[in-house]
Amino acid sequence: MFEFGHLRKEGKTLGQKTFRILASHKILSFGMEPNEYLNARKKSFGYAFKGIAVLFETQAHAKIHAIATAVVILMGNLLGISAGRWALLFMAIGMVWVAEGMNTAIEFVVDLASPEHHELAGKAKDVAAGAVLLAAIAAVICGLFVFVPRIWDLIFSW
Repeated sequence: MFEFGHLRKEGKTLGQKTFRILASHKILSFGMEPNEYLNARKKSFGYAFKGIAVLFETQAHAKIHAIATAVVILMGNLLGISAGRWALLFMAIGMVWVAEGMNTAIEFVVDLASPEHHELAGKAKDVAAGAVLLAAIAAVICGLFVFVPRIWDLIFSW
């Protein structure tokens, strides 16, 4: 049986009986035994990391995005940007990585579904690639908003 006495709300221990009931009915672990649930989560993370590895192994643009990500992080550190600007940069970087991952997944599925050339398959791949390009353009614009004023200040403060 689970013990949840360490969870508190407004200084009071939350109802241990309530948590015991939830745990015994497998509500907290989505109908699975707790260890089974944790093992399933570990497998899910393993599949996700495998997908990231496939992205780097098969996509040349992923390597370009990795270099761009490293350059942006280095520049942010060198220029000492604020937390808010870091947040903007990481949102932009994340947007590009998500778009690249989705584009790769779409390409794999289209190749599986349509091994021969088909006009619609080509359009699906083109639209997915276009989404990555749009994300990258938006990320560059964010980078300009973050870095240009800081660089401008450094140049003219001498």
